[in-house]
Amino acid sequence: MTERAGPHDLARVVINHGPTLMLETSQGDRYFAQSRRVTPPPVTGDQVQFVDLGGGQARIERVLPRLSVFCRLEGRHQRRVVAANIDQILLVFAASPQPESDLMDRYLIAAQLLGLRPLLLMNKADLGDVECEAAEALLREYLALGYPGLRISATTGQGFDALRRRLNGAASLLVGQSGVGKSALTNALIPGAANRVGALSDALGTGRHTTTHTRWHPLPGDSALLDAPGVRDFKLWALTPRELMQGFPEFSALKPCRFADCLHQHEPDCAVRQALDNGGIPARRYQHYQRLLAQMQQTPAWRRRP
Repeated sequence: MTERAGPHDLARVVINHGPTLMLETSQGDRYFAQSRRVTPPPVTGDQVQFVDLGGGQARIERVLPRLSVFCRLEGRHQRRVVAANIDQILLVFAASPQPESDLMDRYLIAAQLLGLRPLLLMNKADLGDVECEAAEALLREYLALGYPGLRISATTGQGFDALRRRLNGAASLLVGQSGVGKSALTNALIPGAANRVGALSDALGTGRHTTTHTRWHPLPGDSALLDAPGVRDFKLWALTPRELMQGFPEFSALKPCRFADCLHQHEPDCAVRQALDNGGIPARRYQHYQRLLAQMQQTPAWRRRP
């Protein structure tokens, strides 16, 4: 196959479908490439240098340095990068399906540890007060902890002006449970997104109506929106004690415990447990911390590092 030295030697990975990648240049030209024997393995959001092989095929020469990554646990202990070069996590939840607070906590812990800005989006806010009661209570809990959040509706456009301001100049990754309306939100924010997704899916031979791989959608103003698949579970990779506690910023806002290595269990003069007894931190969050603590204590990272 003859190589072509064209003007497009830089492109973005817009879909990572196993070993097959779709690249898109700033001019909108698309190419297929293989991820085999490329280090690090390219993921959605990566910028790559490539060689045009003709016929819509390309060979990736190298992955440009990443400004940030988003990771998840794969297998028992393996940390896997699933998206690159993002600035913020848009954590979508709704009145229906019932919000999974532990899942939301884990996403927020990951964002904290990876240096990504979180933004909570309570979708379907146009539903009645009774339907939204549980989701509204959870949003108020997170807002009280200092997390930013918006009440939005992909159906009516409620909250979209504030959301668009938050999206400006940033690459934003949509995450959350299946059924919370991430695809509807993408279509409402990006006119023609459904057609774009269909075209990309047809080109890759994947399903048109279900998001199975993270996709990169460019937005005006040097912005982008990435829609990730709905998940039944999102698990954290192995964390050290210090890393796990960093994921609960309400702990670090308290006065120091007596012992620097306090795990906030049964140690004397523990500021976290005192705050729990006084209602200063949510009992639900503390209980989830204890469950994660028990899980992490079984990992090699916990035994090796402080």
